[in-house]
Amino acid sequence: MQLPVPWSRVWLWSFIGWTAYVVIITLEIHLANLNQVNPGGRYPPLWRQFMIQSVGGIYWFVCTPVVFAASRRWPLIGRGALRHVAILIAMGFTLHAGGILTEHWTWPLVRRSTRPALPSHLLYGVIYQMLIFGMVVAAAHAVDFRALWRRGRLQALELRSQLLEARLQALSMQLEPHFLFNTLHAISELVYRDARAADQAIARLADLLRSTTANAGRPQIALAEEVGMLEAYLDILRLRFGDELRITCRVDPELRDARVPPLLIQPLVENAMRHGLRAGAGVIRIDVLEDGGRLRIDIADSGVGFSSLAPREGVGLSNTRLRLQHLYADRHVVEYGRAPEGGALVRIVLPIEGATS
Repeated sequence: MQLPVPWSRVWLWSFIGWTAYVVIITLEIHLANLNQVNPGGRYPPLWRQFMIQSVGGIYWFVCTPVVFAASRRWPLIGRGALRHVAILIAMGFTLHAGGILTEHWTWPLVRRSTRPALPSHLLYGVIYQMLIFGMVVAAAHAVDFRALWRRGRLQALELRSQLLEARLQALSMQLEPHFLFNTLHAISELVYRDARAADQAIARLADLLRSTTANAGRPQIALAEEVGMLEAYLDILRLRFGDELRITCRVDPELRDARVPPLLIQPLVENAMRHGLRAGAGVIRIDVLEDGGRLRIDIADSGVGFSSLAPREGVGLSNTRLRLQHLYADRHVVEYGRAPEGGALVRIVLPIEGATS
């Protein structure tokens, strides 16, 4: 198991942990000595008790990174777990012996008393030292597993983000040919009727294609760019239907920098043309404004309206709804209703992102 935690952090937390351990044990022993019934007893002063406990603390501070490395090399799960347990137990006894020898050697210096017999000293401290070793091994595994869990969670989030981007890209690829074919069909009707208007429509279509190509792969663009593409499409409609079609487009100038998905409004206008208006005659109203701290887009027409509260969704509406769901989850609203003009009203409400006041 590869340790994902930096060694500098292991050393830092080892220092903090063992320093706290020495301080707590020192205070506990010192208070216990003060509360002894024997008032004439002589006990080491606080500073000497701190030195006594510091010997073990320093020893385990140095050994803790070694135990972390061993836990990484021989983890207690996976293949060879039983063999790893035996290796770590042997290592624990070895570190126990090293700790006792260190304490035995420093005994006269810090305790100012005669050393106990080494065999009895080794047996006396074995349970305590092995418990310490076991806690360090458990801490090493806990730290590793937590870091690996966080890494796995980040990788899962990154993968989910990539999948969402791929779906958005697929939805955009689905929308753009649909829009292009319908626009070309609209221009083709002009070719034999009004060559000059057809030429102007082709020029506006070229502008529109340049904009869509420049924005390819971008999940969001500035509202000003979206409105620029929309105006090119509306010009094509005006050239095709002339005075029979009246289109108004009002955009709050303070929202020009707000971020919206590309080709958000155009499919809804196209739906109004194909399913709402008869033979391109009527009114289409587009309003983009701020409403209660959110961005509201209304597309209304004077056509036949919706036959039900849940109209059948074609490529444009279903594509728009799916893209908004991927980008905003539950932070957006798509509503259908009756427009003041008597036809259909589609309302989209989004959070304002990136707008300047």
